[in-house]
Amino acid sequence: MSDDEINGAISDAIGISYFPNFCDDLNLMYEAERTLQSDQEAAFRGWLWLAYGQPERRCKIVHATARERAEAFLKAVGKWNEAKP
Repeated sequence: MSDDEINGAISDAIGISYFPNFCDDLNLMYEAERTLQSDQEAAFRGWLWLAYGQPERRCKIVHATARERAEAFLKAVGKWNEAKP
């Protein structure tokens, strides 16, 4: 998904009518993450862990970029669309 698609999908998921730049702003992603239900929050953490792959790197999820967090957020809420070839 492009950054614009991600920003729009997160805006829809959290119920706002404007499209801030979630992909570049950790503070905005923090606010979006606060809307997750507990099962979604667990899935969100899981997607971040998968993004880092190797177990020794998993502690680095706290360093995930806003873009990485945005992707994990959309996967956790079931709104991520893989790019079509």
